[in-house]
Amino acid sequence: MGELIKVTIRGEAELNRKIQQLTARMGKEALVEAVLEGAEIIRADAEARAPVRTGFLKGHINKRVSERKTGRVTVDIGPEKKAWYGLFPELGTIHYAARPYLRPAIDENQDRVVDAVKARLKKEIITAAR
Repeated sequence: MGELIKVTIRGEAELNRKIQQLTARMGKEALVEAVLEGAEIIRADAEARAPVRTGFLKGHINKRVSERKTGRVTVDIGPEKKAWYGLFPELGTIHYAARPYLRPAIDENQDRVVDAVKARLKKEIITAAR
């Protein structure tokens, strides 16, 4: 049998303390802010793609945090309640074919959203580590 490799970590207590300080400085809102920043990319693209008749729908596509759990944030993107009819062009009706604007905004921006979330979290970590 070969020799075993022995690893000793010096300053483990100090490292753990620094990680706890970093987490406290970043705060729970860092993930929320990062996800909202990514969601804004989709919201803005959906707004640009939204069909225009009166312009009301275009001005009432929003994003909001709908769920917060440890390490997980869910954001809803879509028309506000007062623009409820915005689902008709997205999904279609028995009288009109669908003219999606939300689904393409999601599908075509996934990489940009991930990059934006990662960049924001990196910025938060660097700021908190100082």
